[in-house]
Amino acid sequence: MNEFSVRFRVDLAPSCMLTSDVNVLALMETPDGLRVELIGDQGRGLANSSRLSLHVHGWSTVAAAEERGTRFADVFILALVRSKVGAESWARRGGGAYFDSWLRAVQEETGVHVLNDTVGLTIYKTNPPPVFQPFEPRVRRGVTAEKFIEAFRHVAAVRIDLSDRERIGIDLYNASFFEPAPDTRFIVLVVAIEALSARRPRSSGAVDLLKGFAHQVRASDLAENERGSIVGALEDLHLESIGSAARRLVRERLGDTEYAGEKAVRFFDTCYTLRGALVHDGDLRARREEVARLVEALDRFVSDLLVSRFFDPIVEKEKGDQ
Repeated sequence: MNEFSVRFRVDLAPSCMLTSDVNVLALMETPDGLRVELIGDQGRGLANSSRLSLHVHGWSTVAAAEERGTRFADVFILALVRSKVGAESWARRGGGAYFDSWLRAVQEETGVHVLNDTVGLTIYKTNPPPVFQPFEPRVRRGVTAEKFIEAFRHVAAVRIDLSDRERIGIDLYNASFFEPAPDTRFIVLVVAIEALSARRPRSSGAVDLLKGFAHQVRASDLAENERGSIVGALEDLHLESIGSAARRLVRERLGDTEYAGEKAVRFFDTCYTLRGALVHDGDLRARREEVARLVEALDRFVSDLLVSRFFDPIVEKEKGDQ
């Protein structure tokens, strides 16, 4: 009879570790005979491992392994949180995986059962024990020396008068490259756009109307803290929204330039809406694919927005985003 096991892998935060020199740590054995182990990187002790895998052995069916394996995964995550050990338990980084055809070819050639080494839950036959193969492509962005010289000399020939907003936007744009996960990188890039966008006052008629509402609130019998909160919100409305300010900036600087098949303002709206969903809806996983699809176009968008005053018009297109 086949025996099935569950593997649940996490990536540890660079600042965190489990201080043990063993590679396999026996965590427990359940009353019904399930063996629960924690395993580090191949050939390394847990203290020197950047990845940890929870393995639970002893199920007779895939369905049972999936049901209770999910619970053990939750137990593992909560134990890490309780221990203040930061870990990533799902593929925020965009990840990747080898095709099944490649894995089968390796197995046929070597006789070794090979599985993708991905974060999250994997169910597998306990015997023969598989080898988990990490997907680690080496991708770097490059620019030719000639292209860089051209850009440098062009900017050197024009007047540079960067505003504080532009300096902050540049800092945030550069910071986005140090975020390995597409969703956090995406959010940082949208914040860079917000930093660039200066809000203007609304019309005098709108401001007078808001002042009238504020006067009514102050004269109301609402609790003092509630009155203060509402009045503060009304006073903030004297200025246009960040979204409106950003749309105006995008329209002025990028015009009808297209990104991911959309004109600049429409593309900004798409990204701004997605950013709101990421931050406020609380379900990053459901939108992971959309973020991964748009983040490179958003990178080009923010770069163009930052330099459009010095390179006009923006004509360079990234491959795959024509």
